[in-house]
Amino acid sequence: MSRQLSRARPATVLGAMEMGRRMDAPTSAAVTRAFLERGHTEIDTAFLYSDGQSETILGGLGLGLGGSDCRGMYSATTRQVETELLPCLRHFGLRFYAYNPLAGGLLTGRYKYEDKDGKQPVGRFFGTQWAEFYRNCFWKENHFEGIALVEKALQAAYGASTPSTTSAALRWMYHHSQLQGAHGDAVILGMSSLEQLEQNLAAAEEGPLEPAVVDAFNQAWHLFAHECPNYFI
Repeated sequence: MSRQLSRARPATVLGAMEMGRRMDAPTSAAVTRAFLERGHTEIDTAFLYSDGQSETILGGLGLGLGGSDCRGMYSATTRQVETELLPCLRHFGLRFYAYNPLAGGLLTGRYKYEDKDGKQPVGRFFGTQWAEFYRNCFWKENHFEGIALVEKALQAAYGASTPSTTSAALRWMYHHSQLQGAHGDAVILGMSSLEQLEQNLAAAEEGPLEPAVVDAFNQAWHLFAHECPNYFI
């Protein structure tokens, strides 16, 4: 089967939003060590993460500071950055760091549209201070319809060895998005546990998707494009 030509892979950045909130200091330190031991070197943090606790925890590890970058929301089903932001950054020679590569967690496949009227599982979309923001961004019926198309394509393309939607969404970011490692672009990977980090890192190291799955992601994007949230907050 045909594959696209090899290109420089976007870097992987550790997202520290849950440090000090869903992860305590020892767990955060363990996650950071595991990330660094895989050969990665950059961490995304901000004062608004856990009211500054994220930066306090990371500061205590004495890891130092890096350079500047432009961050924005980008995933297989939220591609607004492709229209004007990425061309602008290319023009000025700036790198782009993509956050929310799983559309707030919707691309994990763990949620159903009906959850908003039913069980409302505690997580990114329910029971937290950011829940309403994330629902407004991503919780749209046609978004779920698009994800269903991707799940169907994954099953048809891979059969018994079907990868998770999480894996597929992250592989799309690294192999089929407009991110370019040659420009210094990167994907910010978040997590709420060490196990989740290891799963996400493993997915980030996997190869390109079958063309039929890439096509399904394109269809999903076109279903949701008219309601795509802004890439900035």
